[in-house]
Amino acid sequence: MSQWSLTVEAEQTCADENVAYLRKWLIEYKQRESLSEKEGKQAFLEQSRKDQLEFERTQLEMRLTYETKIKETKGNHTKTREPTSAQAAKTAKLPKLNCHYKVKGGTNRLAPVLESI
Repeated sequence: MSQWSLTVEAEQTCADENVAYLRKWLIEYKQRESLSEKEGKQAFLEQSRKDQLEFERTQLEMRLTYETKIKETKGNHTKTREPTSAQAAKTAKLPKLNCHYKVKGGTNRLAPVLESI
């Protein structure tokens, strides 16, 4: 019986050591896993930020090229453009007209009579 109890105690001690080792390993594994998960999330966030910044940079570059093209076309267009009919009408010199008003037949209605010089 004592022999049997010694073997049982030895097996129990061995099992306790194995359980302690496995608990320690499990704790370390969970720490590594959570650390790698955090690193993965961090890497994902960094990549997302890089993508967003690259998109914004591309967008701003496109806007800049678009605006410079518009300025160039406006500059070229105004330099070589001939005056339109609306602009010509604003700057055209017209003859002066003299207006004389006469009262018709006793009523208070005025009628312009135009005379050109």
